[in-house]
Amino acid sequence: MEHKRTIIKTTLKTISKIPLKTTYKLITLLTVLSLTMSLTGCGVIKALMTVRDNDSNTKEETANGGNNETETANNGNSGDSTLNDGSNSSGAGAVNNGTDSSGNDADTSKDGSETKDGSETKDGGETKDDSKTKESDSAKDTNADSSAGKSTLDDNTEFEHKIPVSEGKDRLLSRQELKTVEEDLNSVRFNGFTSQEFSSPENIYWDEVFYNEAMIETPGIDRAKIEQEYLEKMGWDEIYIDLGWIGKPQVEEFMEETSGIPANDAKHPLTWEYLPDDDLYVSAHGDTNYMPITLDSGTIEDDEIHLYYTVTDYDSYEHPFELIIKETATGYRFISNLWTPPEGRDEAVRKVYEQIITEYENGIRDHLSGEQFMGRNMSPVASWTYTKNASDGRDPLELTGYYMEDLNHDGYDELIIGEITQDKIMPVFEIRSIRLGSWNRVCMSNDDFQYYLAQDGCVYEYNLNEPTRYESLIKERIEGAYHFLEPVEGVIRSPMEDDSGTNPYFFVKDSITPREGDHISKEMYKGFFGKAQKEYRDIPYTTFE
Repeated sequence: MEHKRTIIKTTLKTISKIPLKTTYKLITLLTVLSLTMSLTGCGVIKALMTVRDNDSNTKEETANGGNNETETANNGNSGDSTLNDGSNSSGAGAVNNGTDSSGNDADTSKDGSETKDGSETKDGGETKDDSKTKESDSAKDTNADSSAGKSTLDDNTEFEHKIPVSEGKDRLLSRQELKTVEEDLNSVRFNGFTSQEFSSPENIYWDEVFYNEAMIETPGIDRAKIEQEYLEKMGWDEIYIDLGWIGKPQVEEFMEETSGIPANDAKHPLTWEYLPDDDLYVSAHGDTNYMPITLDSGTIEDDEIHLYYTVTDYDSYEHPFELIIKETATGYRFISNLWTPPEGRDEAVRKVYEQIITEYENGIRDHLSGEQFMGRNMSPVASWTYTKNASDGRDPLELTGYYMEDLNHDGYDELIIGEITQDKIMPVFEIRSIRLGSWNRVCMSNDDFQYYLAQDGCVYEYNLNEPTRYESLIKERIEGAYHFLEPVEGVIRSPMEDDSGTNPYFFVKDSITPREGDHISKEMYKGFFGKAQKEYRDIPYTTFE
């Protein structure tokens, strides 16, 4: 987990990072100090830190506009997040707005930030409940499994109500109330609720909420044992990325506390691997979905708090959101989090897709090459219309177009760009969806992978690698807040995975890995292709011309 890569906190480690070019400055300074003050450990350290801060040009901007240098334990890899409860988070880009369907890294949070009660949380200092701040990696190595920057909203800590109910009279939240709630929402414990849209508690994507483990502790864990069990379950030889885990009882308790509904009623439950012997959910990934927000305003209506904020995408467009929550004895209950564009969601979606449609129309009109399409972040298969498939001299704009339909039933139409069927159904150029007010890529065909829309809204992914004779056809469904394609079933021809040397054909379910599948005959393999082709959808595109 990214938030387990903690900021280097000890003074000695900080001093060891001092650039060589400051050596003479330090010698001179220490000489002067030795004549004017006793060289106590504290005095020397403060002097060294002063020189270090004055000389460094690598300070990162923190969420409250201050300059705070952050040294991370992974030697500068982005995506690290270490949050103390009540601390302002460091700036990070919006996740996956106008990019491919993968999460974007967020920067680290600031160290030495101010807590809600006005006290300062320092290296090795105390939090409001006088408990020592722990480093997550160190704690896990000692089987304590604590999260870095432990929240004061942790288990067995009564939540301090900060927003008085309005008692039937609506009112605006004060600046201090907004700041306090913003700090809570920017903690790892609650930030997963604002990195997604949901119209009701039942529609919360819990993979988003628990992606960084939500500061939930699972005591008494043997890390080596869990890693070995996970490797065996996944069929891996080694884990190259971070491994995180949360106990099933803690997951279900947190789900019910923050949504107000039983865990079994969730439409999008946690999909981590479950280890029944340990009653644990386990996941391995190397990035983060952490995305800090800045609250613009808020109102309270009876016991509901309505919060308004904006998300900025990579094109610098701002997208307004309304988050509705309630305070509870343990934190917050999340009611909904929705994009609220002033022109209405349907019109806003149309504007997002209109730009994409125009880009494809212009590219096809100009007869761009496949490489040129790729250079403009579009599918190179669009060029096939006037290269591989050109036959009757018709205008390619008459043979290509767009279509919109809500394929995953999330309230937003997906945009499909492709070639109109002539002799046979062609692969779609690409499918895009809407996430947090901007477009999100579901899939894009290229020379190696082609995608076909199925009758039931799923997608067939075809892959052929001529040099290795590897071939696969996998049926996939659009899932999750990021609209990833998750495998349903498929067939694979993989000579490299054929231990017998006689049968390279496999059938897989919920997987794309031959070793997790079963051997099938060549006839069954071909039969799956025939069945799939009958499911390919003849899409009623609207032509560009």
